[in-house]
Amino acid sequence: MALPAISSRFQLIRRVGAGGMGVVYEALDTERNTRVALKTLRDLDASSLLRFKTEFRSLQDLVHPNLITLHELFEENGQWFFTMELVAGVDFLAYTRPIPGTTGPREVDPDDETMIDWADAAKAPPSTQPPMRLTGKPSSDGRPRHAFDEQRLRASLAELTAGLVHLHAARKVHRDIKPSNVLVTREGRVVILDFGLVSESQRATEPTDNSIVGTAAYMAPEQAASKPVGPEADWYAVGVVLYEALTGRLPFDGTPITVLMHKQMREPDPPRALDASIPADLDALASELLRFDPLRRATGADVARRLGIEGIIRATSLSPSSLSTTVPFVGRGKELLQLEQSWEMVRSGKAVTVYVHGESGVGKSALVDRFIGALGDPDAQPTVVLRGRCYERESVPYKALDGVIDALSRALARMKTREVEPLLPARAALLAQVFPVLRRVEAFAHAPRDSFEALDPQELRARLFGALRELFQSLTTLVDLVVIIDDLQWADADSMALLREVMRVPSAPPMLLLLTLRGAPGGAVPISQLHIGGAMLPGEVRLVPLGRLSAAEALELAEKLVARSGSGAGTAESLAKEAQGHPLFIEELVRHAAIVGTGHAVSRLEDALWARVQMLPPAARAVLELLSVAGHPVGRDELDRASGIEDATEFERSVSALRAGRFVRASTLAGKKALEPFHDKIRSSVLAHVDAETKQSVHARLAVALEASPKPDPEALAEHWRGAGEADKAAQYAERAAQEALSAFAFDRAARLYRLVLVLRTPQEEELRDLRRKLGDALASAGRGAEAAEMYLEAALGASTSEALELRRRAATQLLLSGHVEEGLSAFRNVLKGLGLRFPETSKAAWRSRLVRRAWLKVRGLSFKARDASLVPDAERVRIDVCWSVGLGLGTVDPTRGSDFQTQGLLRALAAGDALRVGRALSLEAAYLAAMGQGGEAEVEDLLRRAEVLANEQRNAHAQGVVSLARAFAAYLWGRYGSILRDASRAEAIFRERCIGAQTELDIAVLLSMRALFFTGNIKELRAKLPVHLREAQERGNLYALYGLRTGHLIGAWLADDDVDGAMAQLDDATRDEAQHEDAELDLRGTHAFMSRANIALYRDAFGDESASLSDEGLPAQGRLLVQALKESPLSEIQQERVDLWWTEARLLVAMGAKRRKNREALLVEAEKLALRLKKEGMPLSIPASRMILAAVFAQRGRTSDAERLLAEAAELFDGGQMVAFGAIARRQAGVVANDAAGAAALVDEEAKLRALGYVAPARFANTYAPGFG
Repeated sequence: MALPAISSRFQLIRRVGAGGMGVVYEALDTERNTRVALKTLRDLDASSLLRFKTEFRSLQDLVHPNLITLHELFEENGQWFFTMELVAGVDFLAYTRPIPGTTGPREVDPDDETMIDWADAAKAPPSTQPPMRLTGKPSSDGRPRHAFDEQRLRASLAELTAGLVHLHAARKVHRDIKPSNVLVTREGRVVILDFGLVSESQRATEPTDNSIVGTAAYMAPEQAASKPVGPEADWYAVGVVLYEALTGRLPFDGTPITVLMHKQMREPDPPRALDASIPADLDALASELLRFDPLRRATGADVARRLGIEGIIRATSLSPSSLSTTVPFVGRGKELLQLEQSWEMVRSGKAVTVYVHGESGVGKSALVDRFIGALGDPDAQPTVVLRGRCYERESVPYKALDGVIDALSRALARMKTREVEPLLPARAALLAQVFPVLRRVEAFAHAPRDSFEALDPQELRARLFGALRELFQSLTTLVDLVVIIDDLQWADADSMALLREVMRVPSAPPMLLLLTLRGAPGGAVPISQLHIGGAMLPGEVRLVPLGRLSAAEALELAEKLVARSGSGAGTAESLAKEAQGHPLFIEELVRHAAIVGTGHAVSRLEDALWARVQMLPPAARAVLELLSVAGHPVGRDELDRASGIEDATEFERSVSALRAGRFVRASTLAGKKALEPFHDKIRSSVLAHVDAETKQSVHARLAVALEASPKPDPEALAEHWRGAGEADKAAQYAERAAQEALSAFAFDRAARLYRLVLVLRTPQEEELRDLRRKLGDALASAGRGAEAAEMYLEAALGASTSEALELRRRAATQLLLSGHVEEGLSAFRNVLKGLGLRFPETSKAAWRSRLVRRAWLKVRGLSFKARDASLVPDAERVRIDVCWSVGLGLGTVDPTRGSDFQTQGLLRALAAGDALRVGRALSLEAAYLAAMGQGGEAEVEDLLRRAEVLANEQRNAHAQGVVSLARAFAAYLWGRYGSILRDASRAEAIFRERCIGAQTELDIAVLLSMRALFFTGNIKELRAKLPVHLREAQERGNLYALYGLRTGHLIGAWLADDDVDGAMAQLDDATRDEAQHEDAELDLRGTHAFMSRANIALYRDAFGDESASLSDEGLPAQGRLLVQALKESPLSEIQQERVDLWWTEARLLVAMGAKRRKNREALLVEAEKLALRLKKEGMPLSIPASRMILAAVFAQRGRTSDAERLLAEAAELFDGGQMVAFGAIARRQAGVVANDAAGAAALVDEEAKLRALGYVAPARFANTYAPGFG
């Protein structure tokens, strides 16, 4: 008979057998070149599919030599199947009662069908099998001619017991133990098969599944009576199998229904009643296993003791897979409170998504179990919990939702059809088509079926998503709904798209979506994991990080586990301390203490782990050794080759054992399945016992295995050839990896690899210069300017004159752009001298020079004759680039000198005809014009339009990014904050993803985005993003970025958090190494530091009391000096700087005026003058700011009505400019001025708005930016 086509990956070889649900084939896995057993689903009815998936999922994480090892679950084109270990053997009876004269295994009938459902029991015909499994006649004494083999029976029964004990320790019940589900290999290994009816201990919120399924002859009485089924039912079935092996017949004869009825009425005769020669101990054991009362029935411990294998019980009960399932719950009060608060939001009608994230083994599932176990309110509507898990070893549609839909089908199946029908979505049939298990619900099975064939796939997908959303919405009208998905890190993009549609706002179903996923140690989770398959889920999203237990909680857990294990070794306190609060490690230490017994000191965690490693089979231990030495995830194919294990089945069994024992965990590597040590502690424990020679050998085997891969990873090869002692090979791969890293914009990685090349290789002088230059390029692209400059300067040694000049230019550029201004300018002076360019020594000289160049530019115009950049002389191209670097680098530090170089660069680019450099310079020219208030918006827009045309013509990403950056900068100066966020985000994406060496441009884009977030009141987003950017800048040592992100307006981010100490610490760090230029001229760093200190002092309400510090008291005077200095400085041309400085000084004056009677009027007059200056600037910020200052002046003079009017006008202007927080501040202060009931209500309302935006102490923040109102 022709074999069916199942999958392109698996080639079917022969049919092995068939059962109640499916057909099993021997198949070749062409991807791994190994033979497996492949089980298909015979009929795609809903109940069978559910049982089929349950069979796989119940066992995939449970590994034992006497349990079948499962591999992967698949769905392809509507065909469901899973793969598993291929076992060659005979059934239990054929092995223990062999037919005389046979020489090899005898396989069971592949079409033997013995599984029944209760619904079919009464209709089933009498069994066609004889009561005794004999092929010959009885002998004269009545015994079968081929009696049981006692040695085989005892050995096989012991292994069957070991497998079942392990299964039960994991709180699973097989429910269908029978001879055909227990195979014995030629070597005598017993393997339990067919877990289609397995059940688990039910959670408190889930109903118990007491449906009667199984095989009548082997079914326990309680199983047939629809009572709760536990391990005792499996031991009854073992008793039937043992009875049959001893006597050759079943305990009860007749039709299935007759057999089941007899079991409810009596216990069978003992085996020795049929054959007196049966050993007494086996006879007694069989009788004890077949007792009617489950509580009086022999247990696994009893069987093990009778067979002399008691050690199995203790070892298995302390295995990772069993102990962790029942670990006591301790602590986690904070996290439970967070979940309860989210649940209350759901109960009030909102949809909430919660991510619970933490490192492996820290207790994420236990936390969720405890939370849902406490759900339910007698006075509320019922609660339904739908829980699923995303499995790494599954390839099924919408894998993250598949288990949830299975749970949904169970919940709906328990409801009456008339209750379900009103809940059905319009396209219920489409849902059932994609999720067939729903058809076990009668309402879904009979739902009208539309014709979907003619629809576009995208339209079908949209309808499917809408149908599930509609179903959840309907369900939430009847119940409180919780949907839980464990292990979300394995989710596919389709699942996340479906979840995004379900949780789409507005009108998302009011339910709690609770997601657990693996994060890093400390509870951190990479942001990329929250964006699986695209953006983060919409709506109300909360993160619940789960870290390690506190010292007290760890002690409590250790005490409970020690008490339960009966171990007297060591103390709970010592165990908890050694485990450092990690629940999994506490379990590990308790398990080890129980094994070594009393009288031993508490072991180190590494010793406890190593003791368990030593118990592994040699093959599994070799695989773990490979992974530990590797130090990174290793692909399964490469691991297989490096292991040297020739038997593919043995390799798979080793990997499964390591996973079940929590020695390794699944990972991904370049999109392919990989493995890595479960935790660094395991890795360090193994490495501590691997000698240097073995490590070198392992590295060599890994290198050879990786080289055989279709796309080997050069970085991993460099690491392993280095470990193998092959420095030359390692250097070659390291350099190749560095080049690939540069191409992938992984600049830090490239820099690290180039450094490795320099360590591994002793290059000639020219090659050394080239490597240093490449390392400098990588460091520059990574934003590590000072380090890059060092490499460039080293590379310049011994280089030709022109090459050395270019390298020194790069060094000077990197120093300047990374915030090392003085060092950079000093280096540039030397470079400029070599290029024949002059550096203006004073700002006034730069200002005069710029006036001349700007005049010439106006006369000359912007036209140019384009020519190929290669025709531009090298020296002139270097001059243009130097002007660009200085113009960009000084733009936010010394814009007067910066604009002079920028205009000079533009003139040179126009003369040279270099279109790319012309476009770049036009963008920067537009930014300078906007900053200095020269030229109107029309002129700036014209420059940007010209620059954009040239950038697009050249198809140059950097030039396109600079255009967007200049637009964002202009929008910032013009107060168009929506445009800032759009253009700055676009520029950031271009510089980050498509450009090399554009770190300063990226820093400016980030800085503009952060300032826009501050002014628009997006404090929550600012709070999330600012620490990330600060950390990046700190890692790069970028002083420019660090200063910009911690001073000026952005100091307000810490004040919004009510963190004055943090604000002061950030400012101190930013200004510690900052100093004025040697000529003591005013620069932007000085003004920004002043504004930061002023805002902190205002927030602290530092004026007017006896405790006010001299430094705070002196701020208004310092501000006056800066305002005066600004008049005489070219910086006065920068409108934004004028506005910021005047507004800050005016706020200081009105704040002091409100606290002082002495000289109050003088302070107010000075503030009033500054307010009028602000008004004249005409900026979206300066106009409402001037009104708030004037309102404070009028309020202190007693003109309250004028003050209220001005504050109302300010609020309206702020709102119109998208500065909603400042609008709320103005209205809040108007309430203070009003000083009546309406004013008090307004004050409360506006403070509530500010709190909702994320301001922790609204009153203090309001009095910082609108002081002077009492």
